[in-house]
Amino acid sequence: MIKLKNDRLEVEIDNMGAQLTHVIGNESGYDYIWNGDAWKKHAPILFPAIGKSNNDEYVVNSKTYRMPQHGFARDFDWQKVNQAENRVMLELKSNAKTKEMFPFDFTLQVEYKLDQNQLLIGYRVINNDHRMMHML
Repeated sequence: MIKLKNDRLEVEIDNMGAQLTHVIGNESGYDYIWNGDAWKKHAPILFPAIGKSNNDEYVVNSKTYRMPQHGFARDFDWQKVNQAENRVMLELKSNAKTKEMFPFDFTLQVEYKLDQNQLLIGYRVINNDHRMMHML
């Protein structure tokens, strides 16, 4: 778990999926992220697709690829690029497993940053494969 903290908030992020697991207000002690038993996820990152494809598959250049609902980013361990007390950047790069589901080279980054009583989140997709441009 990665922890960020300032005077107003404490945040926890799981490297698995780079998802927020806790956003706690220091004054109230209230956790703004779901942590119930009915669903094990908290705030998953959905990439490269949101929703469900017919039969969990799609076709690119006459080849069929299987991909689960909402993509695969939430199911991989993300690497920490850099971290300070109030911010962290994580990334997921294409690899042999992702290419079985999504045949393109990419780097997906997310940055979480605390600014007083706000949690700012930024996403960046870097296209490492010129063929991907035609899909977007």
